[in-house]
Amino acid sequence: SPELLARQRLEPASFHHKVKEMVMPGAYRRLVQRPRDLSWQYFRYTDPRVPLARTDLARLRGDPEPQGVADGPRLAVVLRFTLPPSTYATMLLRELTKQSTDLTHQLELNQPHVAPTSAEHAKEE
Repeated sequence: SPELLARQRLEPASFHHKVKEMVMPGAYRRLVQRPRDLSWQYFRYTDPRVPLARTDLARLRGDPEPQGVADGPRLAVVLRFTLPPSTYATMLLRELTKQSTDLTHQLELNQPHVAPTSAEHAKEE
């Protein structure tokens, strides 16, 4: 605000630099942003290779919305929301799931899960 700048004996021109490395272009971003139009739906499914949501390309082709399997062994949650520009959906998902966005952690999540054999399970007990 102009008052804050005046108290610090600054003016907007004080932030203009001729040194390229000191210029910080961009606009104000909120520290916390609530999503608009947030909704969710539980979705049971069987095949992990089948899409759980209709992509923009599928919409353009006129493909139907994916349908769940009522007694499917797998459970997903489909989220729908709107965020303003320069707000990241990955950060919203991180906060909802409390999962790390660290690359190493994400790569571990993509590793195939191998259930222990009954012999391995017996050793653990």
